[in-house]
Amino acid sequence: MFARILALTLAFAATPAALAQDPAPTAETAKPTYDRGFAFRPTFLLQEGSITAGVAFAVEHGGKPVGISAYHLFGPAGGHSATIAGADLPTAVREVILRDVFTGEIMGRGEAPRALADATTMNEDIGRDMVFFAIKPADPTDVNAKMEGRLVHPKPLATGNPKVGDTITLIARLDSGTEQELAEHKAKVVFLEGPQMYYEFVAKDLNLTATNGGPLLNDKGQVVGMHLGGGPMDGQLIGAGVPVATIQGRMDKAGL
Repeated sequence: MFARILALTLAFAATPAALAQDPAPTAETAKPTYDRGFAFRPTFLLQEGSITAGVAFAVEHGGKPVGISAYHLFGPAGGHSATIAGADLPTAVREVILRDVFTGEIMGRGEAPRALADATTMNEDIGRDMVFFAIKPADPTDVNAKMEGRLVHPKPLATGNPKVGDTITLIARLDSGTEQELAEHKAKVVFLEGPQMYYEFVAKDLNLTATNGGPLLNDKGQVVGMHLGGGPMDGQLIGAGVPVATIQGRMDKAGL
């Protein structure tokens, strides 16, 4: 089933030999609404130093907001000298600062990520490249934050995985390319099996640097996956991520 290696931001398992060949989605297809305070440029405050890398986002879970990001950011991919073991995250990380991915404003704070002893990077197992953390309640005394809308706005998880051919949208800030000023970057699911999901972006010149950990939404504004990497293949720009069922399973394992 796997025959070629995608040239992605982070090396990972081989891509399917045959991707769906239907036409890519167009920019005119329905797109979800981007809410300020949903997607973040996270800063993970460590016992010594910090990591600011990738993207994190907030989802509704059990009536409370939960933060999600990519585990591989806690290593060289995130600028850290060595990968922090999943079991050590609760003690290695003191707090998470959540700055809006576009405005840079601090929208909220999160607790240390939950321990997941079997967490690993996507080049080992894409289905275990996730971290989860509880988002702290807003400070009721911070009147300015409320007036200025500097609050976390989580999105709901979809009840099921997308299907091959479905249009999905990556929410992330890009450093360059035709969609640099846009929050939403459309793609079409071309392969989905188990924890592996691949999708073809409409725009072929996106700079996907620092988008790992970004949310993938359906046209209802529900989270259907998380983006973990991407790169060019055969003239197309292909993304790799995990679907919502995999996210839900790992979130349950993390005790959230």
